[in-house]
Amino acid sequence: MPMLDRLKLPQSNLSEIFMKNHLKRNWKIVLLHHTHLDIGYTHTQEEVLKIQFQHLETAMDLIDKHKHKPDHCRFRWNPEILWAIEEWVKQASPSEKERFVRLVQEGYIGLDGLYANVLTGLCRPEELMESFQIKTQMEHLTKTPIESAMITDIPGLNWGLVTALAENNIHYLSSGPNRSDRIGYFLKEWGDKPFYWRSPSNQEKVLVFIHGKGYSWFHSGMYAKKNLSRKLNPRRLSRYLKKLEEQNYPYDTIIIRYNIGADNGPPDPLLSNIVVSWNQKYPHMKLEISTTAKALADFSRKNSNLIPEFSGDLTPYWEDGAASTARETAIAREAGERLTQATILSAMMAQDDFQDRILTTWKKTYLFNEHTWGAHNSISSPDHPFVQSQWEWKKQKALNANKDAFHLLEDISHCKLIYPPSYIEKLNFFEKKIDCTEISVVNTHNWPITQVIKINTPYNCISDEQRNFLKTQRLSDGKLAFIATDIPGFGKKNYFLSNIETKDQREKGLISDQFTLKNEFIEVSIDEKWGTVKNISYKGEELIMKTDTKHFNGFIFAKSKWGTQLVRDSSKNVKIEIIDNGPIISSIKITSSAFRTNMISSIISIESISAKIYISNQINRPISRKKEGIYFEFPLSIKNGRVKYDTIFGSAVVDKDQLLGANRNFISATRWIDISNQNYGVSCALLDAPLFKSGILTHDPIRFGPPKLCGWLRKTEYNGIFYSYIMNNYWMTNYKADQPGNTLFRYVFNPHQKFNESVTTRFALEEGQPLLVFNNTQNISKNRFPLVISSKNIIITNVKFDKKFIFYTVRVFNASNSILNCKITVNTDSIAEIIGQNKQNRLTKDILQLEPLEIISLKMRGEIKLTEFNP
Repeated sequence: MPMLDRLKLPQSNLSEIFMKNHLKRNWKIVLLHHTHLDIGYTHTQEEVLKIQFQHLETAMDLIDKHKHKPDHCRFRWNPEILWAIEEWVKQASPSEKERFVRLVQEGYIGLDGLYANVLTGLCRPEELMESFQIKTQMEHLTKTPIESAMITDIPGLNWGLVTALAENNIHYLSSGPNRSDRIGYFLKEWGDKPFYWRSPSNQEKVLVFIHGKGYSWFHSGMYAKKNLSRKLNPRRLSRYLKKLEEQNYPYDTIIIRYNIGADNGPPDPLLSNIVVSWNQKYPHMKLEISTTAKALADFSRKNSNLIPEFSGDLTPYWEDGAASTARETAIAREAGERLTQATILSAMMAQDDFQDRILTTWKKTYLFNEHTWGAHNSISSPDHPFVQSQWEWKKQKALNANKDAFHLLEDISHCKLIYPPSYIEKLNFFEKKIDCTEISVVNTHNWPITQVIKINTPYNCISDEQRNFLKTQRLSDGKLAFIATDIPGFGKKNYFLSNIETKDQREKGLISDQFTLKNEFIEVSIDEKWGTVKNISYKGEELIMKTDTKHFNGFIFAKSKWGTQLVRDSSKNVKIEIIDNGPIISSIKITSSAFRTNMISSIISIESISAKIYISNQINRPISRKKEGIYFEFPLSIKNGRVKYDTIFGSAVVDKDQLLGANRNFISATRWIDISNQNYGVSCALLDAPLFKSGILTHDPIRFGPPKLCGWLRKTEYNGIFYSYIMNNYWMTNYKADQPGNTLFRYVFNPHQKFNESVTTRFALEEGQPLLVFNNTQNISKNRFPLVISSKNIIITNVKFDKKFIFYTVRVFNASNSILNCKITVNTDSIAEIIGQNKQNRLTKDILQLEPLEIISLKMRGEIKLTEFNP
C-alpha cells in the first residue's frame, strides 16, 4: 500500500515539528484500535448490529492481510464490548467461528469483558455480576481468558465496578471517556494518570487507565468517508507527548484509544502500513498496535512500582440522563430486583432449568442501562421516526424485562404470584385478584423477615399454620392487609384464607387526628396548608428542619437549566383525606396541582410494626419540552449529620469517600441514602429514583466548556437537606425530550438510633425485594434450604444450584464495617470451598474470614451452617 501523503513531509517541515516539540524521551505509543459501540445513536439498533458484524469481518480480513509484518505493526482489533460479538457468533458459520476463535487465541482480536457500555450507577449489584456470564461463555468458546474491560464515552464509574471486575478475574480497565460533554473534572483529574483502584472492601484492585484523549481524538465526523486516518500524524502526536513531558508524566509508554470516523466507527485498513512507515521515520516515538489486555499487562509489569493506588467512588456523571425516562428507569430497577429473587427462588427449589431464561432477562435490563438512550437527534427532532424507533427499542427492554421477571417467579414456583404487584400494575391501578384458600409467603433473603402483606382477595380472615386467626385490615382499595411474622430465611410459611366468623377485630387506628399518624415508634404530622410532612418525632427527637421555605416531601420545579430559577412548593388546590385508618396501616392521601404538572398524588403511610414512613408520590405531567428539572425536597434536623449512600457492594460518605474528579453535583445511589450523626439518623430506601443531591440546589451544568464555567462542583457540604432528583430533560442529545403521563416515586424512611451499615443494607433489600406471596404451596419445596446463616452481618446476594453436580454457588457479602469471622459447620458428606478471585486463604480449616464489605463466593454441597463469632 502506498505511503500516506502526510508521511512524505519535506525534511524542513519535519525539522520544524521537532524544533517546536523537542521530545526528551524515547516514547512508545500503544494504539488500542477499536470501534465505539453505541447501540443506537448513529443508526437504529438493528442497523448498528449489522455494521458491527461487518466491522468484525473486515478486521479479520485485515489481520490475515498484515500477518507478515513485524509483530507490533500487525493489525489488531478490539471490538470493545461483547454484545455484538455474542450476536455475531450466533449466526456465524462453523468456518467463520473457527477463524474468529483462532484470531482470538493468537492475540489479534482482543475481547474485553463488559457486555455493553453501561451506566454503572444504574445497575443492580447482581445485574452487573451476572453480565459477566457472557464473558465466561466467550472464554469457553475461545479457550482464552478475558482479563480486561473497556468502557467508553462514559465519565465516572460506580465504585463497586472494581468488585465486579475482580470477582470475574478482570485485572485491567481501559476507560475512554467523552472529552468534553458533561464530564466535570473526571478527565482533568484522571486523564493519563493510571492507578490501581481499590474496591470498597479494599481487598480487590484493578489497574485503571483513563485515556487522556478519551476515545474520540481521531474522529473525523459521523458522515466522513475518506481520509479517516488523517488525524494520526506526527505533528499532532509529538505535541501531545511534549505536553506529557511538561506535566512530568512518569512513564515512557502512553496508551491511546484509536477510534476513527465516529461512534460505531470502522477498522482502519491503512493502520498497519502507517505504523511500519512511522517507525522507520520516527524512532523516538514508535507506534505499536495492541489489545487492551496485552497493553495494560505490559504497562503494569514495567511500571508496577510507579503506579499509585486509590480507594473511593468515582461517582458517574451521565446517570442523570435516565431521569429523562424516569418511569422506564423505575421499571428496569424493579425488574432487576425481581430477577435477583427469581435466581434465589430457583436455588431454593433446587432447580437450574431457568438459568438461561434468567440470563436472557438480565441482558434486557443491562441493555436498558446501556448508555445509548436514543438517537443523536432525540432533542432536536423528537418526533422523527428515527428517534421514535430507537426509543421504542430501548423502552421495550425495560418493559419486557419487568414482565419476564414476574413470569419467571411464577414459572419457577408453578404458582401465581399474588404479591408484590409490579410497578406497571400500580401505574394502571390494576392488581391481580385471587380466589384461593391457601397462600405461601416466601422469603428470598437469608434472615427472618416480618412484613405487612396486602393481597386482593374476597376473603376476610387469615390464619397461620397452627390455625390461629391473625389480625387483618380491609383497605380502602379493597385489599386485605395482614402481618406475615418471622418468615424464615430462605424459607416460607403457609397461611389460610376463609370467611369464618370471628370476633370483631376493629381496633383504634394509627391516625390520632385528621393530620397526624402515630404508633408506638413514630409520630408524623401533615402540614394542612402545603400538603407536606410537617413533623416527624422519633424517640424524643424532631427529625424535620423547621423552616418557612423548605418542606419535607415538597415539590420543586427548576425552570430552564440556566441559573437557579426554582419554583418551590408550587402546589395548588391541596386536598387532604384519610384513606386508611386501621390497626395495621394508616394512610393520608394528599392531592394537588403544580407548575407544569397536571397532578401530584402523595400517600403518606405508617404501619403498626415499625418506625418506617412510606411515601408514594405519583405525578402526572403534560408533554413539556422546555428545559426543566424536578425534585422532591427532604430537609432534616440532624445536628452534625453526614450523608452516606450505597454503591454496588459498598458505601461512601458524600465528599469524604468520593475521589477527586467524582461527580458532586448529583449522586446515583444503588438502593439507599442515610443521614446520621453519632447518635441517631434516618435511612431512606430509594425504590424508583436513584439520583439525589446534597447541599445547595444549584443549576444544571451546561454541556461544554471549562468545568468552573460549566458549574461542576469540587466539594459538597451537607446543609441539612437532600433532594430526590426525579426528572429532567436537560440533555441536548441521546436522551428523551419529554415524559408525559403518570410516574411513581416511592420512598421508605427508616429513623434509627446509631447507624449500622448491615442493618441499613438489609432494610433497603427488604423494601426492594419484599416477601413473595404465591397462591398455593404444593409446588414450593418444603425441604429446608441447606444453608443456614447465624449472623446479622452476612447477606447472601445470590445463590445458584447445579443439578448435574448437585452443588450450590453462594455469594457471601459482609455488609458490616468490621472484620467478620464465621465458623463453618458441615455434615459428614458436606463440602464448602472458596471459588473465584484468589481468596482461598480466607478459609482456614472451618473458619471463614471476611473483611468489611467483602464478597466471597462459596461452592457448597450438603448442609452448611455459618455462625459469626468473635475470636
